[in-house]
Amino acid sequence: MTIKPGSVFYLTDQGDDNPQPHYHVVLAVGSSPDELVVLSMATSKVEKRLDFAQRRRLPPETLVILEPGEVPFLPVRTVFDGNAPRAYTRSQLLAALALGLAEHRGEIPVDLLERLKEATWRSPLVSPKIKRIL
Repeated sequence: MTIKPGSVFYLTDQGDDNPQPHYHVVLAVGSSPDELVVLSMATSKVEKRLDFAQRRRLPPETLVILEPGEVPFLPVRTVFDGNAPRAYTRSQLLAALALGLAEHRGEIPVDLLERLKEATWRSPLVSPKIKRIL
């Protein structure tokens, strides 16, 4: 399986306290096999993420809100928070796929991928290491 920017995966985030799987979009993939794969996680907790960004005085451009129907796999209002990208090594993601802990669910349009990358790039909370991979 090829892991590339724009790929959509349905997986449980290892660093999240919520055991429910979420959709994740690959924003960027490092150049070597063990470099990081940077993902953005979708959540339906839009108001919670808006409140977090407002309290922290984060730029509103760091949140990408999608309405139902904008992409076929998201039936409810959803936010991608550019302030909280996830990072896995390519081998971790491939292992999760092999074990059935993650599923590939297709690709997103290029314009949406660019919006998600821009939201992450604009965040003052994202590390320079992650931004270099973007």
